[in-house]
Amino acid sequence: MFSWFLGDVVNIIGHFDRIDTAAPNTIRSTIILSTFKNLLILHPDILITATSIANSAQCVRRPLIGTLLSSTSDVTPSLVWGNMLHEIIQACLADGRWDRTFIDNTTTKIIHAGMESLVRLGVNVDTAKAEIRKRAKGLEAFSQRFIGDSPKVSCLLSQNVTSFL
Repeated sequence: MFSWFLGDVVNIIGHFDRIDTAAPNTIRSTIILSTFKNLLILHPDILITATSIANSAQCVRRPLIGTLLSSTSDVTPSLVWGNMLHEIIQACLADGRWDRTFIDNTTTKIIHAGMESLVRLGVNVDTAKAEIRKRAKGLEAFSQRFIGDSPKVSCLLSQNVTSFL
């Protein structure tokens, strides 16, 4: 369940259905959000850790406020690579594509869009591409194991967890 506040930024990614209305020159678009299709991202420019969310039982705004307050510090490599990898995974989920070509093309776009962070880190584009490729190498295997129209037998969790990356 979401609590909406004035000024919240929301990205909705997916297929919008176009509906022609009775009023002349008026068109509405609708989208259905579910666990099966389309994505809703609240505060898309802020990456909040799962630990922060888990610790927010008493205040749902706490992880956001904590992230905003700590974002005034210097940019770290982990933060930059994590944000870029997050954007790559989001693009893969949105397009339903997990192949190496798509991931490489998306990586290039995201790296060029994040040049400010790379400059602050003192990292060039080639180094950034190599770093992101290294961190994204398991995405294709991840998708084959966990992404599909129905649950896969190989996705069952047990105490003997094996690595997929």
